[in-house]
Amino acid sequence: RVVAAAAPCLADLEEGVRRAAIEAIAAQGSEDGRDPLWLALKSPREESTRIRGRIAELFQQLHWPVEDDPWFAGHVPGGYAIASAESAKFLVAAR
Repeated sequence: RVVAAAAPCLADLEEGVRRAAIEAIAAQGSEDGRDPLWLALKSPREESTRIRGRIAELFQQLHWPVEDDPWFAGHVPGGYAIASAESAKFLVAAR
């Protein structure tokens, strides 16, 4: 229920609201949070490097796969890269 309630806040105009939504979703430790966070991460409308970086960090920590997305492939947050493993793609720390 927390993920469903927080997900719409990922599109809020205020960065602080979006950040709080990310942390609320992350605190659930549930796979249910992956889809709304993925939509936020791959959105060209999300201009905050802190927001995109935090979501990327969660994807890396939780080993959540990322989908093929041409825009995202060209806009992976700084410090991260897409790596293929086990027929899926994941975010890893860039070297």
